[in-house]
Amino acid sequence: MAANNENHKPEPNKLEFDLLTVTELKSYLRNRGEYVTGKKAELVKRAIGANSLKKRPLEELRLEDENKGHQRRLERFISPLGEVLPDPISLKDGWSTDTRHIPMINNSDLYNYMVLSKRRTLDLGPNNAKRQLKAKVFYEDGHVHSVCYNDISHDNSHCYVKAKVIPSLPTQTVTQKPDYSVWICMAKVTGHVHAAGCDCSAGEGESCNHIAAFLHGLVDISDKKADGLDASTSKECKWNQPRKRKLSPQRSQNITFKKHKWTDNKIVEKVDEKYKLENVAKKPPVTAINLGSFADKLRLCAPHAAWLLTREDSVPRINPKVLLPPLHKIDFNFADTCDLKSDKCVKFFQSYHERLSLNQDACNKIEKMTRGQQNNKTWRVARQGRLTASNFGAVCKRRQTNEATSLIKNILDYCPFDNKIVKWGRDHESAARVKYFKSMKETYPNLIVQLCGLCVCEEYPHLGASPDGLVIIDSQVEGVIEIKCPYKWRFSTLEEAAKDSQFYCEYETGQLKLKKTHSYYYQVQAQMAITKTKWCDFILWTLKDYHKERIEFDAKFWEGCLDHVNLFYIDFILPELFSRRVKRGKPLFY
Repeated sequence: MAANNENHKPEPNKLEFDLLTVTELKSYLRNRGEYVTGKKAELVKRAIGANSLKKRPLEELRLEDENKGHQRRLERFISPLGEVLPDPISLKDGWSTDTRHIPMINNSDLYNYMVLSKRRTLDLGPNNAKRQLKAKVFYEDGHVHSVCYNDISHDNSHCYVKAKVIPSLPTQTVTQKPDYSVWICMAKVTGHVHAAGCDCSAGEGESCNHIAAFLHGLVDISDKKADGLDASTSKECKWNQPRKRKLSPQRSQNITFKKHKWTDNKIVEKVDEKYKLENVAKKPPVTAINLGSFADKLRLCAPHAAWLLTREDSVPRINPKVLLPPLHKIDFNFADTCDLKSDKCVKFFQSYHERLSLNQDACNKIEKMTRGQQNNKTWRVARQGRLTASNFGAVCKRRQTNEATSLIKNILDYCPFDNKIVKWGRDHESAARVKYFKSMKETYPNLIVQLCGLCVCEEYPHLGASPDGLVIIDSQVEGVIEIKCPYKWRFSTLEEAAKDSQFYCEYETGQLKLKKTHSYYYQVQAQMAITKTKWCDFILWTLKDYHKERIEFDAKFWEGCLDHVNLFYIDFILPELFSRRVKRGKPLFY
C-alpha cells in the first residue's frame, strides 16, 4: 500500500527515510531510476542522495515530456506572426523542384538554429547540437536529393522545403532501409529557420544529422545562387541521381579523406597547395641599410626563402611578347532572360564570327607556345573558344533534332576526362611514331617528324587541330600524321580487329582503310585543311601489329564539313561564350 501511494505523499526528509521499510525504499528509488540492490543502510543513503539531487519520479517526467512535446508539435506549425501552417507531410499539392524561390540562408542562420535556438528544447536552454554541424559531409557525398519547395500560399510569411536523405549507413536496397523524409519551415524574407522535422528516430528533436545535412545543402544553394551558379542539388537532372547505395571498393591512395571542422561559424578546409605562396604576412617591411645586398646573399644560400617572395624584384615578370594571341574579346554576357535565338542576337553572332581574325605570325606563335599538347597548360588555354578537329565528326553527323548540350560541353572542355583508354593511347603514341619514322626514313632520308602544338590558320581562326606530328621532307611541311593505339584491340592483329564491326577500319580491295563515315576521317581532313597539307598518314599500332594508310586531302568533302562546322559555331558555341548558360547548368535556349 505504501508503495502504491508513494507518489502522493510529501517528500520525506532525511530522518524519515530511516523510518521507511525496505519495500518502500526500493519503490522510492525504482520510481526515480536508481538501483535497488543492497541492504537497508545502503538504500537509505541512496534515497537521501536522490532526494538531495531533487530527482523526480520517472512517470512524472514522462507525462511532462509528453505535454511539452505535444505543445512543441503544435507550436512549430504556428508562425511567429500567428499564422497556422499546414503539416508538410499531409501537404500534397504545390511542391516545385525549382530552387530559385528558396529563401537565401547562410552559415550563421544554420548555426543559430542548430546550436543557439531554444524553442526546440524542453528546458528552454540552447539546443547546442554542435556535433551535427559536421553533417556537411553527408551533403557533399550526395546523400541529399529530391529537393522541393512549397510556397504554402502567396500571403503566408513562411514556406516549406523538403528533401530525401539517404541514411548514413545505407543498405544495398531501399526497401531494407528507405531514405528519410526531411522538411524545413523557413521565413520567406529572412531565411530564418522556424522548424524542421525528419522521420528518423532522432527527428523529433529537430536537429538530427539528416536535417543538418539538408541545411548545409540549402546554404550551398544560396551561395551558388549568389555567385550565379548552381549547387549540386539545384539541377533537376541531379536530384534523381543520389549517391549509389552499393559502393565499389577503392584503393586507399585513390580516396580523398576530408575532415570538416566548424570554427567561428565557418567551415575550415584544407588549403590548396598552389595558394600557399600567396599567404604573405601583413607586417611592416624590414628596414635596413642595404636590403638589396642582403637579398643577394640570401638568394645564393636559400633561393626559395619566403622573405624573397615578398620582394618586388623577386616576383617573375611576364613578358608581354610571349602572351598567347587572343581570339575572342568578350566583354559582356547576355542576361539569362535574353532570347539568344532572336533575330538581333543571331545577326550579332554572325557579325562577330565574320570579324574573328588572326595573322600568320599569331598562328605560328600559338603553335610554338602549345607544343607538348596535353602536357602543356597553354595548349588547353589556346583550345578554349575554338572548335577542334577531334569534334568535327560529332558536329557534322549531329542531327538537327538532337540536344547539343553535351557536345557544347565537350567542345569547350567543361568536362575534361582521362581514362585508361586515353592513357593507353597517350603512353604508346611515341612507340608508333618511332616505328613510322624508321619505316619512312628508308624512302626519305631527309624526313623529319616534328612534334607540334595547336595548329590554327588565318582563314579559320576559330578552328584548331593538334595532329600527332608534322612530316617535313627537304625542309617543307608535306603532311601530318595521326596515331591511333586502339585499347580494345591492343592484343589483336589489325586483321583480327577489322572483323569487328565496331573497328574504325575495314578492308577494301585487300587494303585496310579508314571508314569515311567514322569521326576519325573528319578529324584527319580537318587537320589537313588547317595545316594546309596534302596528305595524312593514318597510323594504327597494337602490341602485335602496325599499319600506315596515306589519306589524301578531299577538298569537296572539306567544303561540306566546313559549312556544318561554321553553322554550329555560330548557332551554339558563340551563344554559349556570350552567356555561359551551359557551364552554369542552365539551358542555352529557353
